[in-house]
Amino acid sequence: MWGQDISHSDAVMIFGVKPIMADIVGKINREAREGTYVLPHRFPLPTQTASSPQRFCTEKVYDHEEMRVYRLSIDNVSNFVSDS
Repeated sequence: MWGQDISHSDAVMIFGVKPIMADIVGKINREAREGTYVLPHRFPLPTQTASSPQRFCTEKVYDHEEMRVYRLSIDNVSNFVSDS
């Protein structure tokens, strides 16, 4: 995954583990484009922290059991992920 360029992807499916989710969000923040769908299985995307500002906010468009789908947006960047 780390060697793959995701800048032209319409959707990114993630079968990650909790310890690397913050790194995955960093990659998404650096490479993904607005409108990309991010589909993490099992673990939600981590929320923004003061030490980890985000380029995107997300709209959660699906959340059922262990599957979530987020759509990346530039709007309201201070709220990268709201998992409530």
